[in-house]
Amino acid sequence: VDEYLFQLPANQVYAVDEHANPTTLHHVDELDLNFTQAKKIAATKIDHTFKTANDLWEITITHPQQALSVSLCSDQPWVQIYSGEKLQRQGLAVEPMSCPPNAFNSGLDLLLLEPGKTHRLFFNIYGQHN
Repeated sequence: VDEYLFQLPANQVYAVDEHANPTTLHHVDELDLNFTQAKKIAATKIDHTFKTANDLWEITITHPQQALSVSLCSDQPWVQIYSGEKLQRQGLAVEPMSCPPNAFNSGLDLLLLEPGKTHRLFFNIYGQHN
């Protein structure tokens, strides 16, 4: 994970407490988690929920030495990123979400699905050899 180049179009991120519970929403610069321009993840520990900057967004992860990249596109307003600290940083988890993880308590972006109604989301994953 340390060598990956990572680009994430998000301008807000939840801070987390010592138990990884989300606490308050901040600008990505305040938590040194600004990946709006592609940069190395390096030693940055990520287990955070980001608020995406656009209605349709694309995350790109590139492994420069192997000239491989993976992109994930979605229309969901939130995304959870995990750099795999408990897994010796062997991969990066990316999870599009319709609301932040504390939405049952905060009500923020919480969807109420009435009986017989549906909710659709879009996501696409693709890779390429550079």
